[in-house]
Amino acid sequence: MTGEEYDFADRALSFMGRLDALQAAQSEWSQRTFGSDEKRGPRGPLLHLAKEADEAAQEEVGSAKQLKEFGDVFLLTLESFRRGKRTIDEVLEAAIAKHAENRLRVWNVIDAEEPIFHKKEPSFRIKPLEWQDSQFDVNLKRAETIFGFYWVQYNPMFETDFAWGFHFHDFTDEEQHCCMSFDQGKQLAWENWQERIKSALIEAE
Repeated sequence: MTGEEYDFADRALSFMGRLDALQAAQSEWSQRTFGSDEKRGPRGPLLHLAKEADEAAQEEVGSAKQLKEFGDVFLLTLESFRRGKRTIDEVLEAAIAKHAENRLRVWNVIDAEEPIFHKKEPSFRIKPLEWQDSQFDVNLKRAETIFGFYWVQYNPMFETDFAWGFHFHDFTDEEQHCCMSFDQGKQLAWENWQERIKSALIEAE
């Protein structure tokens, strides 16, 4: 890896370590102070979250007071999904799926700083995959998505010389399949992308 890549990895590990430590400390204090997760659900923290979010909205943008309110909002978010029996990984996956849904919807954009809501009927138009040649391998083409990236590669070691697959953004393999050409791999990836979006929309309902 380059120096920049090592620096990014170090910062990512530092962030995750700090987040894990905060979650553990907040969970221990909260359950000791307000009652265990078995006795109290997420409703209280969610109602409190709405109050703190409203207070944050009243503060001057960029002010120290607003930053403090953002801290309250963040803590209560952690509290809410933990008491709702969900892990941060589950919430992250739900957020990714929800983001996919939001990108397909049509929004009523207004000028004032008021909540922006989507129109009742979502748009199911799916953006085509935008394929690019990999800068690391002339025989590899890839297309970035909100979930991860698709790839199609020529390699004589493959059973059919070509293969296509999908990686999450953390580079964990999800699938790999043989195909007969770059074009066929792109088409199969496109069909998989459509199904992935539809599944995300169904799960988010």
